[in-house]
Amino acid sequence: MWLLFILLISSVRTEDHECVERKLRSVQLGVAFEKFKTDVVSFFKSSVITIERRRKTIQKALKKFINEAFGDDTIENTTPAKRLISGEKIYQDGNIEELVNSHGYNVEHHTVVTTDGYILMVHRILPALLNETNFKSGTVLLHHGLLGSSDDWVLLGPKKSLPYLLVDACYDVWLTNARGNKYSTGHITRTKEDGEFWKFSWNEIGQYDLSSVIDYIQNQNDKVEQLHFIGHSMGCSALLALLSTYPTYNQLLKSAVLLAPLAFMYEIKGPMRLLADFYNQHTQLSLQYLGDHDFVTLQNFPKNFLNKFCIGSEKLCSNPLLLLANGGQEISNVTLKNNILRNVPGGGSMRTIIHYIQLVKSGQFQMFDMGKSKNLKIYGRVSPPTYRLHDVTLPVALFTSSDDWLSTNRDVQSLLSNLPNPVIHHVVRRNEFSHTDFVWAEDADVLVYYLILDVIKLISLGTTDMD
Repeated sequence: MWLLFILLISSVRTEDHECVERKLRSVQLGVAFEKFKTDVVSFFKSSVITIERRRKTIQKALKKFINEAFGDDTIENTTPAKRLISGEKIYQDGNIEELVNSHGYNVEHHTVVTTDGYILMVHRILPALLNETNFKSGTVLLHHGLLGSSDDWVLLGPKKSLPYLLVDACYDVWLTNARGNKYSTGHITRTKEDGEFWKFSWNEIGQYDLSSVIDYIQNQNDKVEQLHFIGHSMGCSALLALLSTYPTYNQLLKSAVLLAPLAFMYEIKGPMRLLADFYNQHTQLSLQYLGDHDFVTLQNFPKNFLNKFCIGSEKLCSNPLLLLANGGQEISNVTLKNNILRNVPGGGSMRTIIHYIQLVKSGQFQMFDMGKSKNLKIYGRVSPPTYRLHDVTLPVALFTSSDDWLSTNRDVQSLLSNLPNPVIHHVVRRNEFSHTDFVWAEDADVLVYYLILDVIKLISLGTTDMD
């Protein structure tokens, strides 16, 4: 959570700074918050030797600040009017079944165990009337983005969310959840309190999680068929890591649709660039240490904090929860915004963030840098190898935007030049359509999703002629 506050302090807009100050002055906590910020900055600059002691100090300081600011009020003991200005219901705490059912669809819960022991939850979206189930169009697997979950795909609601459009078009739709998010916190021998549990990045999510989920889905069908894959953000990184390491999975997939793909990241902007600029020899040691923990989950955020600052018309939490990808700033639908705040982020590991920071610094799409000695032991070389993108041979459709901080035009061109079989590259040119808008923009159906349906249908027919 402390890292999120560092990003917030460095990246919020001027009007939001003023809004924070007004909030704090109104409860006479301006001085307390300034002291808290000082503690956070001191922690970030501390040596590795004292980092654990300082981490506990900051956690204590944050808890004290939250208690002083908001007392013991929680979401559960506040009135609906106080919780939500619009009066609409919030679907919170990761209850995707309630959310999907309210949209007129059904959901199945499937458990997948990876070869390295992680227990994943995979959700299958079905029509409201199960006797009307018809999978004549094929099977589609969707993978969420950075710090996301299967919730991300359905928050737009019926007639808008991509999974529902796919179900309506007679596809068998599966939503996976990466290790470490709120649905996939299990392991056959470890607990999430164990540092060893969090020693993974999107590399392992691709090589272990995604491969296991693909195998599982194919085993559910009497007839083994190729799947269509749709990934957003980190989901694209995971797929590219899988296919470049285990090329045989190219034969198990019919196509890959990459939304705002993260691979080459040398040209990114925003808070991730800020973190990369701090990533020198000293902070690298600190970040590597912190890599054995989760990054941030909704459960880590005090609900009384969210209740006071984020619900209804307030804008403050659009920044700390979505600022990494400059998304969520212009969401006008209060119900949608509230459900995003209640269900996002889904969680993940610090090493996932660190791996992306390494890509920013290196300018390469490469494996995790463990340091020279460990690299030599694991990879047989002092520097991490790059992924063999020439082994990603299946048809790939890319959807990007011109206003994305994380998946920039130049970096996408670098990816395109390394892929042997790109079939389409569609650029959304609406102003301020950014990284998270591929899953949460209210016009994403018109700007992106209908075209995706056309693309995968054409690929299934053996053509990519969009005319």
